[in-house]
Amino acid sequence: MGAVYAADICLFLVLGIALLLFMWGRIRHDIVALISLLALTIGRAVPAQEAFTILPS
Repeated sequence: MGAVYAADICLFLVLGIALLLFMWGRIRHDIVALISLLALTIGRAVPAQEAFTILPS
């Protein structure tokens, strides 16, 4: 079994909180998604150069 990295912990923590906020429903879903992306970028689970790039169509 491998080591658990800080980015992994950050990822699961943010996903759990985002799921709770989505189920709670008091905060708009796009705001929850933006906050989650910012948290993952700050936690270095998502590279900053790729965080806000537009996907090709």
